[in-house]
Amino acid sequence: MSRLHLRPTARPRSTLNLAGGLLATVLLLAGSAAWAQAQNARKAGPNCPGCRAPAEATEVLITQLRDAARNFEADRVAQLAPRIPADHALAPYGEFWTFRTRYITRGGEPTGQVSDAELQAFLKKWDGTFMADRIRNDWLLILGKRGDWTTFDAEFPRFVLQDDNQVSCYALQSRLRSGAGKPEDIGREADELMDRNAQAAGGEGCVSLTLALAESGVWGPSDLWQRIRQLHEASQVSASKRVAPALPSDQRPTDDQLDAVFGNATRYIATQADFESRRGRELAALALSRIARQDAEQTSENLVRQSARKLGQNEAAYVRLQYAAACARRTWSSCSDWLKDLKSGHGTDDTMAWAARAALRDQDFPALARVLALMNPSQRNEPTWTYWNARTLRSLGAPREEWVAQLDRIKAGWDFYGLLAREDLGEKIVIPPKTLTFTEEDVQEASRSPHVARAFAFFQAGLRFEGNREWNWQMRSLPDAKLAAYAEYARRQGHLDRMINASERTREAFDFTQRYPTPFVEELAPIARNVDLDIAWVYGLIRQESRFIMDARSSAGAQGLMQLMPGTARYVAKKIGVEYDPAKINTMTKNLTLGSNYLAMVLRDLDGSPALASAAYNAGPGRPRAWRASLRRTVDGAAFAETIPFTETRGYVKAVLANAVVYAAVMGQENAPSLSRRLGHVHPKEAGTTSLP
Repeated sequence: MSRLHLRPTARPRSTLNLAGGLLATVLLLAGSAAWAQAQNARKAGPNCPGCRAPAEATEVLITQLRDAARNFEADRVAQLAPRIPADHALAPYGEFWTFRTRYITRGGEPTGQVSDAELQAFLKKWDGTFMADRIRNDWLLILGKRGDWTTFDAEFPRFVLQDDNQVSCYALQSRLRSGAGKPEDIGREADELMDRNAQAAGGEGCVSLTLALAESGVWGPSDLWQRIRQLHEASQVSASKRVAPALPSDQRPTDDQLDAVFGNATRYIATQADFESRRGRELAALALSRIARQDAEQTSENLVRQSARKLGQNEAAYVRLQYAAACARRTWSSCSDWLKDLKSGHGTDDTMAWAARAALRDQDFPALARVLALMNPSQRNEPTWTYWNARTLRSLGAPREEWVAQLDRIKAGWDFYGLLAREDLGEKIVIPPKTLTFTEEDVQEASRSPHVARAFAFFQAGLRFEGNREWNWQMRSLPDAKLAAYAEYARRQGHLDRMINASERTREAFDFTQRYPTPFVEELAPIARNVDLDIAWVYGLIRQESRFIMDARSSAGAQGLMQLMPGTARYVAKKIGVEYDPAKINTMTKNLTLGSNYLAMVLRDLDGSPALASAAYNAGPGRPRAWRASLRRTVDGAAFAETIPFTETRGYVKAVLANAVVYAAVMGQENAPSLSRRLGHVHPKEAGTTSLP
């Protein structure tokens, strides 16, 4: 692949390269000045009512209270909560955490300490807040488990977030019981819900729904075996034992048989497998699929070849999908061989995605077409698989209108596949004009929001998860102009991550200076230029790494705008001859300098491939070397990115490179490389070794 960022013939070496010259530069410098002002404002503390910077002792208290509430230490919560100042933005959370730890146990069971009147009073007092919605979520789980469908049906429409899979399963069960909808439609919804999340299928609500669908005759033996397979995939043997009694008596496995399959699948196949009965074949399929997840290369291939002749078509197809998926997860070669002549089969969304990646990794488009045809419609219509469906149709010689229709469905998006769809259609990436308008009063309205006040107070205490939750609650259902005003307020307060979050939610009007901000350009531009990096790529990486949170710190210890690990920062500092001070990793200039230099190092180490270098920045330079070495043929960069075995790194690479394309357009770069050019092609090459950390 050509080194796009190192060849002056590909584009001018200047990393700014801005259309509009002086005007564009003025806009960027103004954005940088606004960034500096916002950072100073954030350090001084938010200037909204109830959002004043709490004393350090209060921040510590809030963190201790949050931790006690997470652990359901009711006595400690009751002791700490009254110590939060009554006028503090987070005082309501003292009441919320106190109530919740009195109401339910860690396992979600009611403690019996809260009366119905107290419950209703809490919900009424905090109506319209995340806190009330969370308590209603807890209550709905209790009502569903009790089978109190009258109360459940009355409260379920008031559950705003609708983000609990077990509550969703109980809601389907209630509809089935009351006849609200066709039973077959409810069965299909249940199937898709559980396929999306195998772990959810083993929860109390979804197991209860499975048994209800079986009892009503909506789900027959094949459906129940499908659920048992799914539960075994998720290592939920106890849940599979609860589902098994719903099978006909001649198909019903014993607990001992399920334990034997799960405990030592290889020994089960060798000593107990029975291929004569439906029960025996299904148990054998479970065992073979378990072997696939544990050892898909050595003994398993022989086992499946020997056993496939004895399995029914459905069981054999299931096993083949499992083997293809397991093979692709391990980045082994010839994974699509398991998909030959596949005409049926079913798996969870995760299994089907990995089976598709098995075909994609081998560039086996006929096999990919077979897998896509077996996906449930909701998964097949996701942008990822819509794009690859279009590529498959095109590769197999389908009429142009067929694959173009697929790309047309996703080309409006600004994500990885939306951008690729536009490029495949020959359309230029053009930033929409700024059409969002808001008033100063709109911004002041944002400053008065109690949800925003709570969000910023959580951020001040270092509790980003809780703060983001409050912010997201406020953002739901806001019109575009209000979202832009809240984004502007977040910018003024120094929370560019929340500015981006609000701006990305607009539906008809846009402001890409909010979505893709370019702060500290005076500092970053010379740093990127000195190491010959495309500034759009660096911005794209920072946007994904930290969302411009200066003091961001990951659970692994990565720090700052470019999320540097201390060991990596020390290595780079030594290499470039600058002082290493662990206390200064988070400072803007130091973080940008060390991070940009490291990115340039991994780019050179990986032959100038932005796709491989982005993967290396996230997962370490050794892993993309190994993934590249495992290829048996050259693949285009989009296929390589989609088949990265680490979920986080796969999403990261796609996001960073898509960001880079948008930033290049926002910054007016002429002749900037397209996303396809940035991805290039990845060629098989021995992994070798690297000295980079």
